[in-house]
Amino acid sequence: MGGGESVMADTSGTNSYSRQDSIEPIVGLNGLTLGDHQLSPEIICTVLSYVPVDNLILNCRLVCKNWKYLIDDQTIWRLKCDQNKIALPRSLLVHGTPLHFYRTMCIKNPYGRNFIKNPCGEEGMRYWHYRNGGNGWVIEKPPVGADDFNQVEELCVAGIQSCFASSYQSCTKYQTIDLISEGCHDFVLDQVQPEIKIEDWHAGRFDCACRYVLLVQLLDGMGNELQQFTTGDIDEPQWTGRKWSKVKHTFSDYGAGLRYIKFFQRGHDLQFWNGNYGSKMTASSICITLKN
Repeated sequence: MGGGESVMADTSGTNSYSRQDSIEPIVGLNGLTLGDHQLSPEIICTVLSYVPVDNLILNCRLVCKNWKYLIDDQTIWRLKCDQNKIALPRSLLVHGTPLHFYRTMCIKNPYGRNFIKNPCGEEGMRYWHYRNGGNGWVIEKPPVGADDFNQVEELCVAGIQSCFASSYQSCTKYQTIDLISEGCHDFVLDQVQPEIKIEDWHAGRFDCACRYVLLVQLLDGMGNELQQFTTGDIDEPQWTGRKWSKVKHTFSDYGAGLRYIKFFQRGHDLQFWNGNYGSKMTASSICITLKN
């Protein structure tokens, strides 16, 4: 994740486990003693912050009401974010963040990861909504008629091994990313409007002309478009299309209301050859980055 201040930077001057939210407060000493010694909530939070997330939610939270209160509060999750070096811009480190903000950051950590699932076809067409034209989409490993991935440093370093290949009629595929479900927070999307970086790689074959199109749309909760980026038609002439090319774009200042991102690709060959001589695609990505 991008650089930022420690998530613990906003705790000074506040009682981090005395909240205005409707959480049942600490009652009695149940869960706060060790032998004859009473332990402070700070010590309990520090110890629990080293427990794996699944155990923390599924087991520790059920021990007693006081532990449930502490685990439902922000403090433990702030500590876990700090331990995992999940940094946030100072503009977000303010008192009164939503109740489960830091917990969501620990569990899903949505900022800085790729939202596209199965970006290279290693799981077939899983997660993609697609339409087959001609002989339909196929997965190639390695790419047929195009440069091998080890000839492209960035793809080689990323360990890319497969790609999607289109056919002689229009083949399309898309994913629609639900940003809230992925762990993004509506107030971050609306107020901070972090940069959204998209990338894609495409190639043709050495022996057949082809066409590639990418369209990315930012959508509000009703499906209305806020911004879009498209490559338009990129045509690779016969005998020249075997090299991999990278497409990238950064969205910013898109306004409040963003909830979905639609990532749409289309490809086909331009000579109507039987088989899969159309454009190839791999290593698609959508990342939201938070800058300090």
